[in-house]
Amino acid sequence: SDYEEMYASRMIEVCKNAKEIMRDTLDVITSAASFPINTEASETHPIIAADESTLFFTRTQYQLYQGLVIDSVQQILFSEKVDRHWATPKALNFQQKDNSNYQLIGASPDGTILFFFSGDQNSGDLYIGKLTNDIVENLEKLPYPINTEFWEGNMSMTPDGRELYFSSNRPGGYSGKDIYKSIHFE
Repeated sequence: SDYEEMYASRMIEVCKNAKEIMRDTLDVITSAASFPINTEASETHPIIAADESTLFFTRTQYQLYQGLVIDSVQQILFSEKVDRHWATPKALNFQQKDNSNYQLIGASPDGTILFFFSGDQNSGDLYIGKLTNDIVENLEKLPYPINTEFWEGNMSMTPDGRELYFSSNRPGGYSGKDIYKSIHFE
């Protein structure tokens, strides 16, 4: 079919581009962030504000018994850059207390609006909250048509705050999980 021929041609082009890209080396230096960002715990999911002044991440402390993990505690932290160095991280505190397990998945360009996911691989919803000092205020589940009865996750916002991009496995996409855009009209 025409589609299969176009698709095959495109994939050949992608392979040729990949070979060309792989020939070029990237001149970078990679190093681990120093203490107090990295510790003996596990630090993951880094998110940096667009102005590079705030770094958000998740720290997981594992409790071991005879070398086996028997428990873990996750904490969402943030550090502010002071004189080109990361300050001691502070824990994010939530104004509303509930038993939900929120995972930080994104931040607005200025780092004052935070995006969270709560759920599992089969069902999950997106939340948004305002960061004031170290407190997440006004945490709220985003309404329909962003959140549905299906899985939604992985959200980001355009610099002007008008568009949200997120993933969902709702019906009507191409397959599996797809990327959707929501535009805010005032």
